[in-house]
Amino acid sequence: MIRQGTEKDLEQIISMLHEYKKSSPLELLHDIGDDTARLILDKIFNEQRGLVFVAENPAGSLDGMLIAIKNVNIWDHTIYCMNELCYWVNPDARGGSAGYKLLKGYIDTCEFMKRGGEIKYYTLSKMVSSPDLNYERFGFKKLEETWSR
Repeated sequence: MIRQGTEKDLEQIISMLHEYKKSSPLELLHDIGDDTARLILDKIFNEQRGLVFVAENPAGSLDGMLIAIKNVNIWDHTIYCMNELCYWVNPDARGGSAGYKLLKGYIDTCEFMKRGGEIKYYTLSKMVSSPDLNYERFGFKKLEETWSR
């Protein structure tokens, strides 16, 4: 089942974020704590500054998440967008429908927000270590690549 995450899910979300962080190719993040993640999640949960979707299995545990934050566009302060921060499905839950359903929840909610004028666009990113999925089939256009050194 896909649903909006709540503060009651915080510890399971933080646990998945640690796994997500371990899979990041940006190694300097591997040993960083979770204070900033907790702060961002608090703003999303309590100030409606973004979205958290979770995939809950029949046993009540979380199998995945998609976290996004609402931002203002740097070129025009009247344009808001939703930026995906983390899209993760636990390795033992991959191959099922959780990832697709999380993405669908994100797309459906962002399209609703666009129709209501709350945001103008929304983004999705993909780490180099992520599965090579074709997001164009969901209507996304590739805008850029990010490089680090």
